[in-house]
Amino acid sequence: MEAAQRIRLIRIIEKTEKNPEFSNKIGIKNTSE
Repeated sequence: MEAAQRIRLIRIIEKTEKNPEFSNKIGIKNTSE
């Protein structure tokens, strides 16, 4: 995986952790629970 893709994925994960509504919209469960 390219570094740019990894960084983008990390940013998406960080965004979902801070925004539960966004994570629900894209269908990601909060794995920290």
